Amino acid sequence: MSTVATTARGGSRQSRGRARATLAAVVTFAAVTASCVALVALGDRHRIRADVTGTGVQTLSPRTTQILARLDGPYRVVVAADFRATDLRARQRAADVLDEMKRASPHLTSQFIDTSTGAGMTAYRGLVGELIDRDGQVISDQAAAVDLHAAGAASIAVYLSESLSPTLLSVKEALPPASDPARDPRKLLEQAAGGARLMARDLTDAAGRARDALKLKMGEKPLPRTDLAAKELVNAYAPVVNLLGALDKDLTKLVGSDQGPGADLARQAVPGIRERRDQAAVVLDSLKNLRKPDVFRVTDVLAQGSAVLIIGPAQKGLAAIDTESLLPPGTLLDSADASRADLQRRAEELLATSLGSLLVPHRPIVVLTHAENVSLLESTEALGSLTQRLRLRGVDFIEWSVLGGDQPPTLSMLDPGGERPVVYLTWPPDSAAPSDRGGLTGAQRAVRLAEAVARLVEDGKPVCLTVSQSLAPTIGDPDPFAGTLEHFGLAADSGRPLVREVASPRGRMVETECTALPVAGPHALSGALSGLPALVPWAVALYERPAPQHVRFATIPLLAVISGDDVWAETQWLRLWQTPRDQRPYIPDLPVFDSGRDGRWPEGRDTGKPQRWMVAAAVERSELRKPVRRFVAVGSNGWFIDPVTQQRTTGPDGRPVLRNPGNLELFDAAVSWLAGQDDLIAQSPTARAVSMVKDPGETPLVRLRLAMALGLPALVLLLGVLYKVIRR
Repeated sequence: MSTVATTARGGSRQSRGRARATLAAVVTFAAVTASCVALVALGDRHRIRADVTGTGVQTLSPRTTQILARLDGPYRVVVAADFRATDLRARQRAADVLDEMKRASPHLTSQFIDTSTGAGMTAYRGLVGELIDRDGQVISDQAAAVDLHAAGAASIAVYLSESLSPTLLSVKEALPPASDPARDPRKLLEQAAGGARLMARDLTDAAGRARDALKLKMGEKPLPRTDLAAKELVNAYAPVVNLLGALDKDLTKLVGSDQGPGADLARQAVPGIRERRDQAAVVLDSLKNLRKPDVFRVTDVLAQGSAVLIIGPAQKGLAAIDTESLLPPGTLLDSADASRADLQRRAEELLATSLGSLLVPHRPIVVLTHAENVSLLESTEALGSLTQRLRLRGVDFIEWSVLGGDQPPTLSMLDPGGERPVVYLTWPPDSAAPSDRGGLTGAQRAVRLAEAVARLVEDGKPVCLTVSQSLAPTIGDPDPFAGTLEHFGLAADSGRPLVREVASPRGRMVETECTALPVAGPHALSGALSGLPALVPWAVALYERPAPQHVRFATIPLLAVISGDDVWAETQWLRLWQTPRDQRPYIPDLPVFDSGRDGRWPEGRDTGKPQRWMVAAAVERSELRKPVRRFVAVGSNGWFIDPVTQQRTTGPDGRPVLRNPGNLELFDAAVSWLAGQDDLIAQSPTARAVSMVKDPGETPLVRLRLAMALGLPALVLLLGVLYKVIRR
């Protein structure tokens, strides 16, 4: 009996043990499941992505991130093309970039349409249908206005054929023959009467074609092409306005000649002509300013077979990208040996720039201001890449030679409304050059340029001043640009450019190019240059000066050359300047540091601490009852030209990368800041093509592998030992 009881108690304990183990397993499983669900939910809500690629291909640039953060409505990128004719690698890279951009902004979507398939054409018609619905009210209002103008065209046609033409013939018949047949006004009146009849017919025909355009459809949906209808009416209205304006002048002159009944009839006709001219002019201006709805631009572009469109909210419009730029052909990719990182950076640059153009519709105009007798944009290849870069960003790049006129060029063609900011960039002349074909020496042309820049500054224009080495201070004269620099609390040691002593296989060399590093700071301009070296040929040191009374300077140092025993400000630099770079090793007496005339220390003496030569700075000048003025000075001759900015080197992964990315980033940031578009100041995708993760080398990699292979098992074993110790 006792044995049975003992067995029963043992079985009961075993049952309770199994129950506890089962319960613990269930609880553990439930806890692990709940933890996994929570982690998935958190991961879905808070997407954290760590990019450990050497080229940073999975990380968007600060500029792109900044643009995406400003999206305040639905934006869609549409890539429509015959995918059979496009390279798969380019499409994949574009898709990868768009995926990253969509992760960064919930307001961005994308759509790829293969126009070679039935499904693609269905998607195309669906896209157009969505835009028709979105712009429906705008299209309807425009259609009503254009239809009203078409009716007005018919009314003016009746006036031209049934009133004006007979009146002109009556005036002609009432005038006496002229003594000079070549100046007979009767002949002009007869021609004007015939012209009025022809224009009446043209107006009638144009009104009919305009109404036909308003009846067009896209599938089953009405799609009145108000843009085509307006174009028909504009082409017919413009000659009418010109004719009526000319007749007003001719008949008014005839009235003053007092030629009897003919003059009386002309006097009676003039008021009606003026009234109709004013009416037609108002209609013509209204038709010309009719905004083209986005849906029409989409259908026009897609009708060409391929397009890349960025479609913003109705009030923002859309932007287009050249399809071949985003999706380069395979032959080009193979010949250029483009890597995945290169393709993605290129795609990101195009897409981010187009999005930025919608956010900031008034893109700047950069005016290259110089004192040369030739066109720098047409006659030199030094600015080709810069021009293309600006064009990609929607920035117009024009030039103004102060030798051709004291006033800046008119910009009515580029900016009819006067809303686009204008930034003036200077190109300094060679102060040591002899007289040119205009009879001016380089020093005289520098003075002319300095005078023009001073007028721009006086008028409150934003200027990016390139400070070049100058002969004037070496002969006791002030630098021509000293007044402009002083106006913004700066001074330049332009008579002593920085040189650098280096050792080479040929022996001692003196270089006139220095590497400048960005100056760290909280300003957006400093952030745009962070970590990016720049090359400054013929660097000129800049210094801050105290502000006069009631004036405040906010100076932002941007670039600096680190001082050292091998860098100094050289006085005897002219021979180096006049000698081609490849021939300088043969100069018998290269400059050496002379403590009596040259400069070694930016602060004037050895302080025992590291010092730096400031070579680029931005300044805001504030004073009472005047707007804040912005100014950028860069002490380097040629800092933005292609031979400097396009220098390339081989990256850690074997790819060619820009050697001096800071130069172009400084240019972009300076233009945006001077234009007052601070929100666009950030590093661009192309500035980050160099590897972001430094190669750790073979030894650290071996250690990392051993840690992963042996460290984790050892950690688990240690945790088990600790558990046993705690249980005891």
